[in-house]
Amino acid sequence: MKVLVTGATGPFGRGVCRRLIATGHDVTAMARRPPQTPLDGMSFTEGDVRDAKAVTDAMAGCDAVVHLAWVVAPLKTEDATKEINLGGTRNVLDAMAATGCPRLVFSSSVLAYGAVPGHPPLLAEHDERRPQSEHFYAAHKKMAEDMITRSGVDAVLVRAGIIAGRDVDNTIFRFFSSPALPVPDPERRQQFVHTDDVARFTAEAVSHVRTGPVNITGVGSLTMRDIAAIIERPLVTVPERVLRTAIGAAWKLGVSELAPSEIGGLLYMPIVDTTSLREQWGFTCAWSSRAALEDMARAAHGVVTLGKKTVTLPWRLPLGSPDRLGPLRARVVRRTYASEVDRVADDLRRLNSPTDQHAGPEDAAARRQLILDTASHAALLARIGQRSGMSRQAITRATQASEGARKELAR
Repeated sequence: MKVLVTGATGPFGRGVCRRLIATGHDVTAMARRPPQTPLDGMSFTEGDVRDAKAVTDAMAGCDAVVHLAWVVAPLKTEDATKEINLGGTRNVLDAMAATGCPRLVFSSSVLAYGAVPGHPPLLAEHDERRPQSEHFYAAHKKMAEDMITRSGVDAVLVRAGIIAGRDVDNTIFRFFSSPALPVPDPERRQQFVHTDDVARFTAEAVSHVRTGPVNITGVGSLTMRDIAAIIERPLVTVPERVLRTAIGAAWKLGVSELAPSEIGGLLYMPIVDTTSLREQWGFTCAWSSRAALEDMARAAHGVVTLGKKTVTLPWRLPLGSPDRLGPLRARVVRRTYASEVDRVADDLRRLNSPTDQHAGPEDAAARRQLILDTASHAALLARIGQRSGMSRQAITRATQASEGARKELAR
């Protein structure tokens, strides 16, 4: 099938495109800017989802469209946000009518139910959706779903939980990578779904026979206290009124991308039932909620978000760091280089341990990719150590951890 993907150059969009290509689809990626690292087998068309002609031209000859283009962090006005979220969705639907493209997979969210009190303990797809109008992200997801349903196209509405993983870069990740987690209720529970699972399901939904809404999230849920422990951030209990006031002030000053209306996501994030996902769609997430968050913690390690600015701490080495360090950073990193190597080596040992129930995803292919990525990080640490004159013993351990993990996978 020929598939158009809107909003294709973000971390999630790249994951969806990779999955589509791997399953044999002909993928056209549409975004305002070309990807920094183009994927083999993917063609790119530059365009803005607000431009109706650009969307129609990009969709010509397509058998399906995956609509991902969306404003995650709200703009200052609803009109500006709506122009992309709802105007873009309308352009996609109009382009489908003009080109004859028969199938749509829309990236929705459990927030379409509304981050408000009074929901059932587990929300099913047929339950009422009642997001607050001032919560643009949630309200627009519901409105877009309604627009799609009224259009009559064959559509899948993918209602994903909080997306987590080592390659995410979203509002939730930046909140969780703050110096501390201010929350009114430490026992409030959250669900997570790994970006790989959402990308895999989205790609499969393109050619699935079913249509309609579907909840997708990993098995289990975590309290905010659990979350703070996993991502190694101090938890600070703050009254809701104080938290709302602080977030509102930061928003007005332009130093935070978290709008006051989005505080509901911390207080009343919907908890959903995934029976339909398993029994009707035949899909099982490879990652539990805990495993997905633990994978995001790998990315959060060494990163601190202050308002809109994300800072990579010079004494930490997160996944994907360059292998060249400036003189000042090299001096600072030297103090903790050995402990960073120990952390990654221990992670690889745990991932390769068949007796550790929380070592990673349940799916063998997902676990294999995680081990490969972590082994690559260990190899990166070894190269950094060699270039920057780190401890020979630590460099050797990093090299051995990387090579040992790859040998285990080759058996």
